[in-house]
Amino acid sequence: MGQDYRECWASAFPVIGAGYASAWAGNTAYLENMRMFLDRYGFLEETWFTFSFSPITDESGQVGGVFHPLTELTSQSLSQRRTKTLRDLAAAAGKCKTAQEAFEASAHLFSESNLDVPFALFYVVDEAGRTAQLVAQAGLPAGTDEPHPGGSECSGLAAVADQ
Repeated sequence: MGQDYRECWASAFPVIGAGYASAWAGNTAYLENMRMFLDRYGFLEETWFTFSFSPITDESGQVGGVFHPLTELTSQSLSQRRTKTLRDLAAAAGKCKTAQEAFEASAHLFSESNLDVPFALFYVVDEAGRTAQLVAQAGLPAGTDEPHPGGSECSGLAAVADQ
């Protein structure tokens, strides 16, 4: 409270600065569903906001301040995007005739959803359950020494299927 706006919203200012300046010039501005990466909890976080900027005139008729309500839409925006990914995954799976087609379609879809699924590895386990063969992947360059299911370095999505 009382902190300079440009300081308080420093990391977002490149996105919202024009709206703020517009209000100080006497014009309203409305920025809907703006995506920004903010450092709020000690790490860079994807966020979504709708901003409104309205000039407040003082007794002389000059702009003396800015009314700036905002609405955070992060959870709704992420939920919509992730639901779309699941819907697209279900639609793609319905067109696949083999397990390999399903792995490849899933890998393709996840490669387009890298903010939610940084990488995905798809393995087929042999009948004895002793070895797993990588059959599709997304988010890692081909030939990368990929982590195997259950490895401590695994932080994406790994799907394993019996052959």
